[in-house]
Amino acid sequence: MLAVAGGLVAAGHRVVMVTGRRFAERVRATGADFAPLPEAVDFDDTWADSHPERAVKRGLAAMRFDLDHMFFRAAEPQYETVTALIDAHGIDVVLAEPLFLGAAPLALLPRDRRPRLMLAGIVPLPLTGPDVAPFGLGLPPMGGARGRVRNRALTALVRQMVFPAQQRDLSGLCRGTGRPLPGLFLDWPALADDLVQLTVPGFEYPRPGATAPVHFIGPLGRSSAGDHPLPDRWSELDHDLPIVLVTRGTAANADFDELINPAVAALADEDVTVVVAGGGRGTQTWATALPDNVRAAAFLPYDALMPGVVLMITNGGHGGVHIALRHGVPLVVSGATEDKAEVAARVSCLALSALSFAATAPMVPGTAVAQEPSGVTTSVPPLSWGACPAAEPPYPDPGPRAQCATVKVPLDWSKPEGPKTGIFVARYRATDSARRIGVLVSNPGGPGTPGADEALYADDPVTGYSSDMLRRFDMIGFDPRGIGRSRIAVCDETINESIPARPRDAAEFGQLRTLNGRLADSCLKRTGPLAAHMDTESVARDTDAIRAALGESRISFIGHSYGTSLGERYARLFPGRLRALALDSAMDPDRPDAERYLTEASVTVDNTLKRLAAWCEKDTSCALNGKDLIAVTDELFARADAGTLREPSPNGPTRTKVDADRLADFLTFAVGKGGREQTVKQLAALYTGKGEVQWIPNVTDMASRLVLCRDYDFRIRDYAEYRAILKRTAKAAPHVRYSSQALDTILGCQGWTMLPKPRPTRAEGPLPPVLVVNATHDLATPLPGARRMARSFPRASLFTMDIVGHWLYRRGETEEAMRVIDVYLTKPKG
Repeated sequence: MLAVAGGLVAAGHRVVMVTGRRFAERVRATGADFAPLPEAVDFDDTWADSHPERAVKRGLAAMRFDLDHMFFRAAEPQYETVTALIDAHGIDVVLAEPLFLGAAPLALLPRDRRPRLMLAGIVPLPLTGPDVAPFGLGLPPMGGARGRVRNRALTALVRQMVFPAQQRDLSGLCRGTGRPLPGLFLDWPALADDLVQLTVPGFEYPRPGATAPVHFIGPLGRSSAGDHPLPDRWSELDHDLPIVLVTRGTAANADFDELINPAVAALADEDVTVVVAGGGRGTQTWATALPDNVRAAAFLPYDALMPGVVLMITNGGHGGVHIALRHGVPLVVSGATEDKAEVAARVSCLALSALSFAATAPMVPGTAVAQEPSGVTTSVPPLSWGACPAAEPPYPDPGPRAQCATVKVPLDWSKPEGPKTGIFVARYRATDSARRIGVLVSNPGGPGTPGADEALYADDPVTGYSSDMLRRFDMIGFDPRGIGRSRIAVCDETINESIPARPRDAAEFGQLRTLNGRLADSCLKRTGPLAAHMDTESVARDTDAIRAALGESRISFIGHSYGTSLGERYARLFPGRLRALALDSAMDPDRPDAERYLTEASVTVDNTLKRLAAWCEKDTSCALNGKDLIAVTDELFARADAGTLREPSPNGPTRTKVDADRLADFLTFAVGKGGREQTVKQLAALYTGKGEVQWIPNVTDMASRLVLCRDYDFRIRDYAEYRAILKRTAKAAPHVRYSSQALDTILGCQGWTMLPKPRPTRAEGPLPPVLVVNATHDLATPLPGARRMARSFPRASLFTMDIVGHWLYRRGETEEAMRVIDVYLTKPKG
């Protein structure tokens, strides 16, 4: 509730929080006002220490004791405190916990006599129903005729024999409002205006026909334990060893012999690090020394710890269980006090039905998990490896170590139970299983490039990995959604033929927008909803589904070109899932707007032309040696502007004009991808009119546009702004005017009807040191963006090569970068 208070304050609300005096400073630290409970009912998490008789009670006896001593005796003073605050402060909304019973009479008042009442469901839903047993028994749901007879009988038993005094007490308090308490006292939350449950529907039992105003919003984004400082021995944690977390939470946790000590003793000789969270109780609780593999603290920052945890042993606190589930950590739950039996029962039911939480993983053979946007998980079947399909000529068939499979993922990750789409995955198995590190997932970028070939041809002597990498990793590649063998997206590409490549006036700019929109709509019509879900965030979530289906707790990742965006996005969403992250030829992670994107790319082309001119001045083999190459290029643009520049031929100038846009197109591709000698030879042909030029046609990659226009916001207001951007870009890059590649991308997104997707919030969790490599003159991923990529991580190294090039993980001129990446991936801590 402290986190909720802090969030409401941050959103601009004035918040008054009613709780025990022990929490006064923590309440004020959130920015909320503190209001104390009456001293007689000023309970906190140490309440059980003053009632030693509570420690021997179990099951319903324990629940009855808690209800009597902590909740029902406090209800009337709570109600009086809340109503006094409503009168004093003009409260608009009361937000309470379901066990803050002082809010129950408030729910029975007429709506015009009270503020809106909302309940934050920090325990399992206590509501009764035809198919569920009464809350507190820890029984799974049972439908059908027999089940409903069981549930009715148990509800009557609880009301009349188990909790008759509690039913009378709350009913008596509520009678003061003029309305009786309807039904069982455990059902009172259904009377609230809103019941905001801090979980997902899959965690709760189905209640067909229920009318309670329940809203499932998922667990809170971080644990309150994160407010505590790191324990003194935090740095001693060996994250290379599996971590088992053992905790009894913060309530009824005085007796460590009930769960913690048996778990510690059982794991003392195992090759794991055992981390014990004392729930506010320090290591002085132990009378004997802890085993060498145990680290303990009163409180722990769960969100920082969870990425390294392979198992959580708990008595079933609702909040702690959800933190584990959010991080995909398997659970062993053993609890019988407070709400713990109900939490344990729900976890057990999840395991039996293979629903959408990580708790199912160790209990249901063949179930893995991946995270959804809400922070919860979706079940992913294990990959069923088989032979790979034959390659299309002229490519050779994959070798014998290659295997292929398909993983099914949600088409829309915000609707995990909705339609699925298949992702084609390939694996090249490590050649030395004894020295195998794990899996290396790669992506070649594009966007729009099939990635499975990265694994299918991992041993290619020219484009493949080094022998050491093949020994140490299973190489994993996949075709991203909508690409290649993962159900390729289809659009009406005949529309492209009418789209102006370089709009020359407002009418053409409007035509470009209209036709781009029509093209986007054709993708949706021919491909279906998948076309709207090819963004990099969705692919990053697919990547985590692949990790889960592989049965791996962490992956190493290498991304090339636009694949670095996927790596950055995966690190943003799943930091604790990464062992190592290598980014080769890095995109700008800051999502630049159209002008910055175009300017930085154009300046890189301009600087690369200057580098070419410096070489030409010194090397006599240059076709324009003895001339100022920059001056030659400037003259070519002047002639193009004047309409006097012609296409060359072996016999002299032709009648075909070359305008400035076509010249800029040529320079972008020739300077960036052509050899020095060939590029200058073609410039000389344009200059003299005699010779040949290789014109690179503009090719529209629909898959690329379906990704980029969702990842970036390149929208330009109108033609006037477009011309102003071109003018400023030409001033920054005067010898090339603009980067044709960047401008093609920007113009392709004007009028696109599938709008840019918001950037996801960065998840909390430890990241490994990151390696970024880039050429100083990379026209596709300019160096400024790579520098920002390196700065975006807490620990990152930037390795550069002073060359003109892109994608440095190759044999030949950039083999030094290949060696740097190999060393990093095999030894990321070095």
